[in-house]
Amino acid sequence: RGIRQILRFDNRVHLVLQRFFFRGESLGVYKLGGLEFLVDHAAGDASGAPEVLTQPMYADYLSYLTPSRPANVLDIGANIGGFSLFLARHGVHFNRLVAVELNPRTCIRLRFNLERNLRGEIVVMNAGLCGRARPLELLLGEGSVADSLYGPSFNASSRSTMVPGLTFDAIHERAFGEAGVDICKMDVEQAEYEVMDNAGHDRLRRCRVLVVEIHDVPGRSHRDVADAIVRLGFEQLSQGSDKSVYVFRNAGEGHPAS
Repeated sequence: RGIRQILRFDNRVHLVLQRFFFRGESLGVYKLGGLEFLVDHAAGDASGAPEVLTQPMYADYLSYLTPSRPANVLDIGANIGGFSLFLARHGVHFNRLVAVELNPRTCIRLRFNLERNLRGEIVVMNAGLCGRARPLELLLGEGSVADSLYGPSFNASSRSTMVPGLTFDAIHERAFGEAGVDICKMDVEQAEYEVMDNAGHDRLRRCRVLVVEIHDVPGRSHRDVADAIVRLGFEQLSQGSDKSVYVFRNAGEGHPAS
């Protein structure tokens, strides 16, 4: 699957040669349709942005993710920027993009990738999304798509890292104030349950389209999260091929691509 994925990129020959003959080289540059972004293979980045850009997990919902006007986008759990690069790949122009990432080391690659490829106002925020605000003391490594509030990273350092834990309302306030968000994506490695179980997510109602990856948690159902979002005034769209990805449209906002 990794090789098939690489073959989708414009610089496929270089990437294949690096994979087979220079495996000790951790950093790679992927190119696709004018996009050029940095990936750290040792940190697990290859299972993030490259997959987002080549797999149907978000492409199944393109008609809801391509507004005709420059968009306000909030990406929580941004990793190295795959979702925002995906939107740009499909013609989305950004008014203001706020990308929130838990791991400060990943934020370095995230900022590089966004500022190199995108236009508009770009803000990178190092924070974790929580159901209740608190400082987070985490064992993090060089960055991973699976970095979580609830356990050490697979490549964790022995030294802990302090990261601010913020509610959705606090992130929205810092990122957009009273303005609305056209597209919000959350991929927060099980913290979605904590968020919806607690207060502090009222400003979700200011989002026109909400994309949530809901993870499996023992004793919990994806419906715990999805139904809580519906109760806030959202309509759940029919699911695509990736059954962990849920997309909701604000019932009071109409179709975002109109």
